[in-house]
Order: sequence, then C-alpha cells, then structure tokens
Amino acid sequence: MDWDAWLFRLNPERFDIAGLFSDGVNALTSLSLGTNWLNVSDRHPFALYVSGPEYRGIYLIGHLVDGEYTDTGGPGWIDLADRKKKRHYIDVAIDKAFLKTPITLDEMRKAKTLDRVTKSLGQRGGSPMGLTKAEWNLIDKWAKKRRGSRKLPKSS
Repeated sequence: MDWDAWLFRLNPERFDIAGLFSDGVNALTSLSLGTNWLNVSDRHPFALYVSGPEYRGIYLIGHLVDGEYTDTGGPGWIDLADRKKKRHYIDVAIDKAFLKTPITLDEMRKAKTLDRVTKSLGQRGGSPMGLTKAEWNLIDKWAKKRRGSRKLPKSS
C-alpha cells in the first residue's frame, strides 16, 4: 500500500526524549526508519508520537526532506548498543514548532478514524507506521489547532 504520511514513535526508555528536545525543535534533524525504509518519500508529512506513561501523545508535525541513508544511532540513544547499531535514517524538518498540547492517546482512541493506529501503538516495533489520507487529515487538523510551543510540553 502507498501511504500518504507517517507516524514515527519514540520510546523514552530507549531514547532521551527530554535531552533531545531541550534545545527546542531544531534539535531533531533525522528519524530512524525501522522496517518501512523502502516505502518513505521526500516531502511526506509525519507526526511524532512519544510513548511511555509520562508522554503518550503526538508532539510535533513535520515532513521528510531527504533520501534514506544508513548510519549509527549517535547521541540520544540511552543504551550504548543502540548508539552503535546501524539503522536506516531520513532527514526531517519540523513544521513550525511543538504542539502547545500533545494529541493524547486517549483523544486518538475516541476517533474511529484512528482505530487502526491506536491498536498498533500498543504493539512493539513498526516505526514508522504508514498513515492513510483520512488518518493523516484528522491528525493534521488537530495539530493545526495546537501549534506554537518552542519547547517540549508535558502530557497531562
């Protein structure tokens, strides 16, 4: 299936979320492609979902800006083995800023359009997850109403 957009996931148990975003949105320059590295295209939009009990939500919207490349994890990865592991990456650009408040998992679960997405978020792996046009349009609509923070907000 050809996807219209992507949902990337970051796990705060494996990646230093607070450290990554301490300098604001400009600190995020690339994302790991995991299992879907053959399916992404430049300019595709994406949403960044952060898991874990403290965050659980979509915090920013961006788009893919460059072709796929292979590299080691580098800083940000908590585990040394993750830092040294070669992965497929793509450069990204953040559209404007963090959302003022995240789109929470609870909100997403209430939207029938996102049933497939929320079921997948409870499973391991699969980042990034392809989004249909209807799924992306709903996430983007919510995000447009929340744009504007320069720092990572806390989930409520």
